[in-house]
Amino acid sequence: MVTGASGFIGQHLLRALASSRYNTVALTRGGHCGEASQVVTSIEQVKLAEVACIIHLAGLAHAGAHKASTNTMFEVNVEASIDLFQHALAARIPRFVWLSTIKVLGNTAGSPLQIDAPYQPGDIYAESKMRAELGLLQELKACRGREVSPLAIVRPPLVYGSGVKANFLSMLKWGSSGWPLPLGNACAPRSWVAVDNLVSVLMKLTAYRGQQTIWHVRDEEETSVVGMLRRIASLSNQESRLLSVPVEVIKAVAKVVGRGEDAQRLLAPLRVDMEVTRRALDWRPPVSQANAMREVVSWYHDHC
Repeated sequence: MVTGASGFIGQHLLRALASSRYNTVALTRGGHCGEASQVVTSIEQVKLAEVACIIHLAGLAHAGAHKASTNTMFEVNVEASIDLFQHALAARIPRFVWLSTIKVLGNTAGSPLQIDAPYQPGDIYAESKMRAELGLLQELKACRGREVSPLAIVRPPLVYGSGVKANFLSMLKWGSSGWPLPLGNACAPRSWVAVDNLVSVLMKLTAYRGQQTIWHVRDEEETSVVGMLRRIASLSNQESRLLSVPVEVIKAVAKVVGRGEDAQRLLAPLRVDMEVTRRALDWRPPVSQANAMREVVSWYHDHC
């Protein structure tokens, strides 16, 4: 069963599951779920005894997160996630895979973030994901004694691919426009994850049999914002016009206009360690960043 199945990640996941001949139930409030075997709008419509794994993608993020009240954010991202996990445990569903975010550990990291790094949520969205993680881990304590942990918490950095929205869609617009951009000094290394690489890990986790609970995932490559913009420009047959404006000037101006957090994402490093994921799942990202970028830029020019 996949929740949030009509969303950006959900649609990619449904296609991959269908290609691998999984029977899938899509739990969604609306939207296209044509690759699912069955589409439902509430948990009561699902025969939980027949479900082998729940992949819980539904939640408030991006524009929805900015518009929502704190109470609504916690209801959707925290309480609903914990409630669904409780249903899964009661029905003894073997696997529950839940999508978190690397932002629970902060918005910047010069050294790769380990799984056991301390929580440092920088905004209400990240805090809601942190609270959900803590709640899910508390519920997991009731499962002590099982040889296999039923819970997998996945922390991706920014996810990109065809159908992407929000911040990466803005980057596609900037990089393909040919406009001069004051981001020539945005050279800090950052982790990203192509949606196909994220989906690959999610599918691996449906069959994982072990005690590891928290998982980090990213592309093989770490690339700065400058590197991403130059690649977008090149794939768009545009000249890359990146002006070397001092970082502190950009941060100061961004803070004045209420975009300080956006400037942080563009200018600061954010590195993610995924060695545990490599070893425990015997996994490497199947899609190179170059190929993933080629696909997403092609999609952008065809659809936007």
